[in-house]
Amino acid sequence: MNVPKKYDWENLTEEEAIELLKAKIEKEANRYIQRWDDENISIQNGRWGPFIKYGKQNVKLPKVDKEKMNAEQAKELTLEQVKEIIEEELPGSFTKEKKKKTKKK
Repeated sequence: MNVPKKYDWENLTEEEAIELLKAKIEKEANRYIQRWDDENISIQNGRWGPFIKYGKQNVKLPKVDKEKMNAEQAKELTLEQVKEIIEEELPGSFTKEKKKKTKKK
């Protein structure tokens, strides 16, 4: 885990290490708003608000009444709605046929 600069790595006490681990665990627990692991899609809390993670790509959530969508609104989205948002941002995400890999001889 990363240790912030305000801590001296060489002189880190056990109490400080425990405090850092607890903060990391709490942050990770609040990371996901919704997850669909079988689809490789999740809605996550980010630094600037919730966003969709599709595979390795990030997709912005649309605005609601000209304001950024909050976590409560993102929690109400269905998988179908999330897929529509992804398809708008990344056309062909769900309609592409996967290419078969050819073996080299």
